This record gives sequence, C-alpha cells and structure tokens, in this order.
Amino acid sequence: MKQKCYIWGTRLKEDADGNTNEYEEMCTLIGQGEYILMRMNLVSLQAKSDIESQIVSAICLILNQKNEKRFQEQIYCLPPDIVCMAVSDHPNGEFVSPKTKKEFRVEAYPSFIPFIDRKKLTSHPYIFAPVCHSGHWWLWLINTRKRKCHILDPLHKRAPSDERKDINKFTVSCLCLLYFNI
Repeated sequence: MKQKCYIWGTRLKEDADGNTNEYEEMCTLIGQGEYILMRMNLVSLQAKSDIESQIVSAICLILNQKNEKRFQEQIYCLPPDIVCMAVSDHPNGEFVSPKTKKEFRVEAYPSFIPFIDRKKLTSHPYIFAPVCHSGHWWLWLINTRKRKCHILDPLHKRAPSDERKDINKFTVSCLCLLYFNI
C-alpha cells in the first residue's frame, strides 16, 4: 500500500496539450501557518533527484509538532526556508543587500517569519537548522545552553571551498540574528 501511495504521489502526468499536474496541491500542513505541498515537491523524493527545501520544511514542521516529550521540551527544528532563500538571493557569497549595502536582516523575508515559533526558538536547548546549497544538505546542531554549534555533514568533514565557508559564516549570522533579536 505504501509503495502504491508513493508512486501515486510522485508520478507526473502530461495531458494532450502538454500540461502537467506538477502544481497540483497534495496536502496542507497546519503549523504556525499553512504550508502547502504540491506534487512537484513530492517528486523530489524520487531516487537520483535533489530533495526540495519544501520537503525538509515539512519534515521540520512535523517534528516541531511531534507529540513526544523530548521534542516538545528540548528540540526545535528551524525551517530551512529563510537561509535557503537568502543564500539563493546572494549567489556570489556576499550577503549584503545590493541596494542598501547593509548586511542581511531576517526582517527582509517577512513571508517566512510566521513559520518560526519564537517561543520555542528561545526556550529549547537544541536547535536543528538544515541548510542546502548546490543540491547538498547539511545540518547545523546548535546547543543554546553551551553556545556551541556543530555541523553534521555526511559528505565533508571540513568546508570544501571558500564559498561553503562563507555560507557557514552567513548561517551563523542568521541564527544569531534570529535567536538574539527575538
């Protein structure tokens, strides 16, 4: 049954006019705000394809609503949309606004603020922050009590390029802005 549902959810169909059903709404998750997943998001779960940030955001929303004591009291999974959007807006690795020449501010992305639970962000001792760049995902694990960050990356033990180092510095600045400006 699970396999049939997976095939049904990830198969794109094309009609005689060449239109596809990739923008068909598949489900709506209700967390701090409504989050709609479309068929094209589910298609990214197929083998040999890059997982879209919407899927990771949905997983974060589900984990944040998980009815388990440890998740409710200790762990907050930060949706990756803000960092991913900011990274895509600054492809050259310079994280300053081209118009104002000022550094990135979280307030510049107001559409993602409703998906951040500010109370959990400040009260939970552990924050998970998934980050994606060039089709590669890695996870930041932040211990807020000890003020330590760990990067969990299955492919690299160290940042392989200057661009990745810049992204990591930017991620730290985003997380600091989110955490301390709330």
